Amino acid sequence: MEKGLENLYSNRQEEISSKNNIFNQAVRYLEKNAIDPDRFVGIYGRDMVMADKAEAKKLKAQMLKNGKAPEGLKLATVLESLVTEHISKSSWFGENTDAKPAAPFDDCKNGIDTLTIFRKEGGFEKYMGLVMDATFNPSYQLCGKFNKIRGEIVRGDLGKMKYFESGKIRGQMTHIPKVIVGVEEKTIEELGKLKSMGKEDDIANHPIQLQILEEIEMQLRVFAEYTEKQPNDTYYKKSEHDIRGELVQIYKDFHEIIKEVLKERRVKIKDTGKRDEMFQRIKEETEKILTRDRN
Repeated sequence: MEKGLENLYSNRQEEISSKNNIFNQAVRYLEKNAIDPDRFVGIYGRDMVMADKAEAKKLKAQMLKNGKAPEGLKLATVLESLVTEHISKSSWFGENTDAKPAAPFDDCKNGIDTLTIFRKEGGFEKYMGLVMDATFNPSYQLCGKFNKIRGEIVRGDLGKMKYFESGKIRGQMTHIPKVIVGVEEKTIEELGKLKSMGKEDDIANHPIQLQILEEIEMQLRVFAEYTEKQPNDTYYKKSEHDIRGELVQIYKDFHEIIKEVLKERRVKIKDTGKRDEMFQRIKEETEKILTRDRN
C-alpha cells in the first residue's frame, strides 16, 4: 500500500517536473523571439518605452491576481510558442508566412499574442494578429475575447500594435484583424511532450493545424459579414471615407488567403477528422457574433 502511494507520488512529481520544463522551454522561445521594445527607443523615446514595459509587467500581475490560473497561463504560453514557431518553421499557415511573438505591451494592452506576416508577390505583406486560448480558462474569458473583437469592429478600429516590426517597417500599425486560436488542454500537453522529446516532424505534421485554420477561416467569414451589417448611425457614418468597405475587404482578403492555405494543407497533412473541445467553443462564440444584437 505504502509502496503504491510512493510510486503514485513519484509519478506525479515527474509529471509536474515535465510540464514545468515544457513551460520554461516555451518561455525561453518567446523571450528570445518576441519583438523587442528597446528597438523602438528612437521612435518613442526611452522614457515611454520604459513606462510601457512597466505597464505590461503590472497588467500581467493584475491578470494573475484577477483569476487567470497559473496553470492556464502556462498552457496558453506553450500554445503560443508552438503555434508561432511552426507557422514560420513548418508552414502551418502556408509558404512565405512568418510569425513573431508580440511585445509584452501589445500582448497585455492590445490583446495580440502573435503577429502573423503573410508575404505576397512583389514584396507585399499582410498582417494578422493571433489571440491564444486554452480550455483550462473559464468560458467567460473566451466570451470576453470575442466581445472585445466585436467591440473593435463596431468602433471601426480592429486591432493595433504599438510595437510593430516587419522588415524595415517599425512603429505603430492599425487595422490588424484579430482572430482567436483555441486548443484544449489535452492537445497542448500532447504537443508539449512531442516538443520535449525533440519530435519536431510530428509537430510539423500534426492535424491540430487544420483545426486552427478552420477556426480562423470561420471567424474571418463571420467578422466580414458582421462588419457589413453595421448600421449607419455608428462610427462608420462619421468617417470621412468608406471605412466599412475597407474593413470588410481586409476580412475578405484574409478569408481567401486562409481558405487557400487550408486547401493546400489538407493535401499535405493527414486529417483524422477529430476536432477537440475548443473547436466547438470557438464555433459557438463565433456564431453568436451575428445574433447578439438581435432582440
